[in-house]
Amino acid sequence: MHVKLRITKATMQIPVKFETDQNTPLQKQLFDQLIGMIQGGQLNPGTRLPSTRALSEQLSVSRNTVINTYE
Repeated sequence: MHVKLRITKATMQIPVKFETDQNTPLQKQLFDQLIGMIQGGQLNPGTRLPSTRALSEQLSVSRNTVINTYE
């Protein structure tokens, strides 16, 4: 699954691609991709991330996955 980066007034879209054939948990994949976006300049300091509910719905993953990633 790949979601394009799009900033709207309602919710920022985060481009995440999960590899389901890997043994890497979704939480780790999400964390690694968010860190990569920060280091790559796609997410600037001070940028507000979507709420855990919004991101979990956008990515079709458990809210707990997003909560644990954010923590």
